[in-house]
Amino acid sequence: MLIGTIAALGNGAAFPLMLLMFGNMTDVFTDRSFDLCKFNFTELDQFCPPGVKLTAQNFLEEYKKCNFSGSNFTIPENQFTTKIREQALWLVIIGGATMLIGYFQVAFWSIACERQTRRLREILFRSILNKEISYFDINKTGELNTRLTEDINKVHDGIGDKISSALQFFATFIGGMALGFIKGWKLTLVVLSVSPILFGGAVILVQIIAKATSEELKSYAKAGAVAEEVFSSIRTVFSYNGANYESESLGQAVPHLQALAQARGAAYTLWLIIDTPSKIVSDSESGIKADDLIGDVQFTNVNFVYPSRPDVPVHNGLSFSAQQGETIALVGTSGCGKSTCMQLLQRFYDPVSGSVMIGGHRVNEYHLGWLRQHIGVVSQEPILFQTTIAENIRLGRLEATQQEIEDAARIANAHDFIMTLPQKYDTLVGERGAQMSGGQKQRIAIARALIRDPRILLLDEATSALDTESESIVQDALNRASKGNHQSLMNLKGNYYGLVESQNLRTNMSDETELEDENEDDLTDDKKDSRTASLGDDVRNAAETTFEERQNGQTTAQDDKNVKVFQECDLHAQEKRVNFYVIIFVGLGGLMLITMFLQTFFFTISGEALTQRLRAKIFRLLLRQEIAYFDQLENSTGALCTRLSTEASAVQGDKKALEEAGKIAVEAISNIRTVAQLVKEPYFGDEYCKLLDIPLRNSLRRAHVFAILFSFTNSIMFFAQAALFTFGGWMVDRGSMTFENVMLVLNCLLFGAMAVGQTASLSPDYSKAIDASKHILALFERTPEIDNGATDGDTFENFKGEINFVDLQFRYPNRSEVPVLKRFNLNIKPHQQVALVGASGCGKSTTIQLIERFYNPTSGQLLIDHHDVSSLNLQWWRSKIGFVSQEPILFDASIRENIAYGDTSRYVTMAEICEAAKNANIHRFIETLPEQYETNVGAKGTQLSGGEKQRIAIARALIRNPSILLLDEATSALDTESERIVQDALDRASKGRTTIVIAHRLSTIQNSDVICVLHRGRIVEQGIHDDLLARKGLYYRLAQAKK
Repeated sequence: MLIGTIAALGNGAAFPLMLLMFGNMTDVFTDRSFDLCKFNFTELDQFCPPGVKLTAQNFLEEYKKCNFSGSNFTIPENQFTTKIREQALWLVIIGGATMLIGYFQVAFWSIACERQTRRLREILFRSILNKEISYFDINKTGELNTRLTEDINKVHDGIGDKISSALQFFATFIGGMALGFIKGWKLTLVVLSVSPILFGGAVILVQIIAKATSEELKSYAKAGAVAEEVFSSIRTVFSYNGANYESESLGQAVPHLQALAQARGAAYTLWLIIDTPSKIVSDSESGIKADDLIGDVQFTNVNFVYPSRPDVPVHNGLSFSAQQGETIALVGTSGCGKSTCMQLLQRFYDPVSGSVMIGGHRVNEYHLGWLRQHIGVVSQEPILFQTTIAENIRLGRLEATQQEIEDAARIANAHDFIMTLPQKYDTLVGERGAQMSGGQKQRIAIARALIRDPRILLLDEATSALDTESESIVQDALNRASKGNHQSLMNLKGNYYGLVESQNLRTNMSDETELEDENEDDLTDDKKDSRTASLGDDVRNAAETTFEERQNGQTTAQDDKNVKVFQECDLHAQEKRVNFYVIIFVGLGGLMLITMFLQTFFFTISGEALTQRLRAKIFRLLLRQEIAYFDQLENSTGALCTRLSTEASAVQGDKKALEEAGKIAVEAISNIRTVAQLVKEPYFGDEYCKLLDIPLRNSLRRAHVFAILFSFTNSIMFFAQAALFTFGGWMVDRGSMTFENVMLVLNCLLFGAMAVGQTASLSPDYSKAIDASKHILALFERTPEIDNGATDGDTFENFKGEINFVDLQFRYPNRSEVPVLKRFNLNIKPHQQVALVGASGCGKSTTIQLIERFYNPTSGQLLIDHHDVSSLNLQWWRSKIGFVSQEPILFDASIRENIAYGDTSRYVTMAEICEAAKNANIHRFIETLPEQYETNVGAKGTQLSGGEKQRIAIARALIRNPSILLLDEATSALDTESERIVQDALDRASKGRTTIVIAHRLSTIQNSDVICVLHRGRIVEQGIHDDLLARKGLYYRLAQAKK
């Protein structure tokens, strides 16, 4: 950077000197148009009035006052026009040379700028991955993505070659003003009279732009968050016709977007998306809109395959019907096509053949929006939006009143728990409902479906997350008539009989109680201020301004000197001085070539290096923060993702590569719990950096194109000067001014004003960078409570796996007024299986998060083999844990890669992957797929059913051979047959391991060594299954609730 600075100052010094030489040359050609040195001015004085004495210097101004009519003196032919054209030609030649120089300057600076951008992006992404989990719990990934990228870009705008360009520009301004005072101080004072206005305007502009930039970046972040939330929940949005609602939300979020130029080539990609026709147009106005929807449903010989997996048939001649008012139940093993039926009814897809009819019409004959308004949907993994409980329920019907919202919540058995919350119906649920437990989310989703009074209600495991009491109440509200009751189907002893047998419904109805699962992963996210500058454009703009200012100052200085050269009547002396200035021109040209090359090269390298280091450090710092940091509203997932995946200076050629990098960024941030559990922060950082290299190469090639454009724009100044000479000559020919003063004043005015104006144009970029740097510096100075990237801490041999909660109390940092665990005491012996049961919100999942050390306890201790968990090496500790959650997270990769992801510390062989899949009862299914283990699962595993995703997640946990196994409803998404097989596999896997199980069905935990019943953050009962039943306490009541 030092060498680059020196080169920049060299450019700034060389350019005013070049302009000084240029001014001298132009004045010589104009003042000596008539070859005045050949005149005998002593003889001519007799024809002039007293007081007028003609000389070579004043002849053009004074000769008209004399009367030469009685003499033999003849005014020579005016060659003024010819000389002007000659000077214009010289300007064109110099302009061509400047064009070449400008290319070298901008090309190298642009290359440096792009390298900085790449490095900064890498640093920032790695920093995000090191954030604690709670940071992502309450922040939207879309908003994070937008904010992070915008902040980086704003910082980029304030560093790099813009600094050197500003220095050069300032030198040009000072040089121009100095020359102006020397050659025409009166006119210069006139020029300077407007300077206070310009400077004052610049200061005001900086303040205004700084404020506007802050609002602009907030808007970008909000818009990104809305978009990400909608896109990640698109099925729910369509089910509730939320497209218009979300569009309005997006529009409200972006009133301050001003930097449309930053879109550039991105518009091309957008139009490609816009112009691509949709097979199912959700906003089409065509189709049937009846007065009412008759809820008769008819599937006739339906064949269907998913477009993404055309080789895998889902439905083969499926036919069934349901009359209005009937309830029809679809049962079967995982992946048999149950959920697909519901998607076809909502017309997410069209069948390959056959027909799906509602009320006597094919679904594709209806107005799609109208049809979906009459369908209520509750899925197994409910999607809630980051707003209040009331607004989430209102999404079912936007015109619903508060009373109707509460009535729907009462039917769904949600009203009572909502009223216990501090803000009741105004409580924010967090991103994807992360602030709610699984059962609470499910009940809110049911209320949302019921409030629209749908003619067709689609329930995909709608009560799977409810405790037994809530399930009974809600099921009564949902029940209608049934086609084929349980006993009649049992008498047939067919497939249904087999499913029931495997679930043991006949003999263990009371033991099959489903206790509500708790999912207290706090993931509420909001919005994060982003104020970082996009360096690419601003650095280049700064280079342009400096280059222009240097040219301007040099031209001004030269005009005056050249006049004096050609006023010399001694031809020998004149030739000597001209040759001297020619040598100076050549020397300055060589000096500029060298200094500009050094400036561009070294400043570019140093600037890019700085940006890369900054980006990498930010990313690593973010990944190191504790979970509670991510719980803060201003640290939303969307904001962080934005800062990484969006770049205002990106053009079309980079969009694809940047989009792929953005996918990894958003996916890693969205699934940060899984990333942290598996200790894969460095892995995602490396993958992201690989994708950043692609746009970097494109940017380096693009730098040369930009340099050509810049050099042309920069050299246009010389061509403009050629025109200026012509006009100035006209004024001189009329006697209005001397050509010397014309050039001095015009150059001072033009270049002085340009210097001030360009300073004002640079100031907003600096203010943006300063604004952004405040947040980055704050991050640098922040010490996380739990450093997720730390490599220090204790490790020890002979790990046994004993876990001891000692008088532990805990509150989530973002909900400090709500105690979760109260004086919690529990000792788990090595290799012991402990089951945790209890109603929603009692603290079951919180214990798992504390074991994972996503949070530190508020008070008390958590001991691992008699070592405080806070003293352990975090990476080492988490590598000992295998975790399977109720809502499994899979990455957008192949099945093989997802399973192998369980242990990236080594190369996982295909044999090990297959063995883990067999133990999870997924191998046989995988073998039926056309690409088998190379099948891509889609974003978050969307290409697989819930049971298939769960089994892959189990295989992923088993392949790392953990010492401690944490199972949070690990089999809840499985059909009964798969559950039995997988449960056997988990029972075997638990042998020799410390295992903590959270489950609804008592049959899955009744063989546990210890069963703990939690109530309001405390263990109220503890023992084995039979003993707890015999006590007839809370556990007994839970067991009897289903009965």
